[in-house]
Amino acid sequence: MDNNEITQQLFKAIDAIVDERLRALPYDKTIVCTIVDIKNADYGKYQVTTDNNITFYAYSDNTQYKLKDRVYVRIPEDNYTK
Repeated sequence: MDNNEITQQLFKAIDAIVDERLRALPYDKTIVCTIVDIKNADYGKYQVTTDNNITFYAYSDNTQYKLKDRVYVRIPEDNYTK
């Protein structure tokens, strides 16, 4: 093996390590959800569901959303409980 091949293998190993560490980092994510319950809309609390059937409460300053509206929801640190 010559130096060029060793260098390329080293760079591939570094890329693999960096990719794995980036996957483990917490980050905010924005997803599209459908509003499925508006009984607490006066308080800005909506029950929403994702396309993957994950249901949770989302909060908004906007109290005018309607049932079945599609909305963007930010998920802090990719954690649905925050």
